Amino acid sequence: MDYSLLVGVHNMDTASRERLSEGLLGGTDTRRPVGQRALYSTAVEAIQGESRLGGTGDTDELMGGIPARNSKGERLMLYIGIIDILQSY
Repeated sequence: MDYSLLVGVHNMDTASRERLSEGLLGGTDTRRPVGQRALYSTAVEAIQGESRLGGTGDTDELMGGIPARNSKGERLMLYIGIIDILQSY
């Protein structure tokens, strides 16, 4: 077995600014050609897990990640996973 540690870092402040600017610009994704926008899409239902967050109403910020801050004070969300890279999925 050969395990790998996966670490994902999501900068929530940058994402908020990008969402705001997309809303002001009409919400179109101009970074990718039209045919490629859906090329790598996965149905949300296929990847969602159960949530047991008790009634905070603000589930967008705590959905499965570890809250953190970088040296600039920006809000981050860390995601950690371990996989066996030799296993066929």
